Amino acid sequence: MSDLIPYSDFGGSGRTIIFLHGNGFPPECYSPLLNILATQYHVIGMHSRTMWQKEVPDSILTWKIFADDLTLFIKQHQLQDAILVGHSFGALSALRTLQNDQTLRNPLIMIDPVMVSPLRLIKLYLATWKKKTTMSQKLKQAALRRKRVFSSLEEAEKTYTGKPIFRLFSQQQMKAFVEGLLRLVDGKYQLKISPEWEAKIYSTAIYKDIDIFLKIPFFKERSLVIWGTESDTFRIDAVNFLKFVNKNFLIKKIEHATHLVPFERPEETATLILETLSEKL
Repeated sequence: MSDLIPYSDFGGSGRTIIFLHGNGFPPECYSPLLNILATQYHVIGMHSRTMWQKEVPDSILTWKIFADDLTLFIKQHQLQDAILVGHSFGALSALRTLQNDQTLRNPLIMIDPVMVSPLRLIKLYLATWKKKTTMSQKLKQAALRRKRVFSSLEEAEKTYTGKPIFRLFSQQQMKAFVEGLLRLVDGKYQLKISPEWEAKIYSTAIYKDIDIFLKIPFFKERSLVIWGTESDTFRIDAVNFLKFVNKNFLIKKIEHATHLVPFERPEETATLILETLSEKL
């Protein structure tokens, strides 16, 4: 990588949207959503270091470095006026960036963020202390077992189709997702983000970033939060906690959608974002 943090450009004109992707999902996976946003904005998808740093450093113990990368990216590309849109752990990176740098006043939109209630946070700490297997540990092991190379896009589609996590994907949505997930190398299709990096994100789970939650009551920027009502990540207890502690977070739900709501319901997700931005978020 050059000194500049890379990004994918989805076109469009006007004010810039910086999109922060989720764990294991390159920006191109979100093309159906981002192409709609690009009808009214200039949309770019920042590449997290999981896409450009080959080695997975043992020194990364929290998600803080990803917020630091976003801060640097904004300054490198002079995007202080950009709109920040993030999904999953990308949403938390965007939130943390604004929490840590008071000079930035970017509008923020979080799509099903990795966020937990205080009670669930305590349960996670206790499970770790008692050396119980947590969901993060299960996800880490699943990531490391993930198939890395496919002979064709069709093989990849067949591999992912039917898995419970993708149960709400249409055939067209699965096709766009797989095309964004892989790159062609020496005649084979390989994951753009390595299973080792995906596992690293899971092993440095959000409960190690408690400072984000401590600062939430004091966050002053009006922000949109999109919630997939069947999400197993941004659960109802976290939704209610966010509503209670800070009225600056405008929470809008999409029914019958999971944590993968930007893939499952790209049109509805885009509509909520564009409508909210038109109201001067």
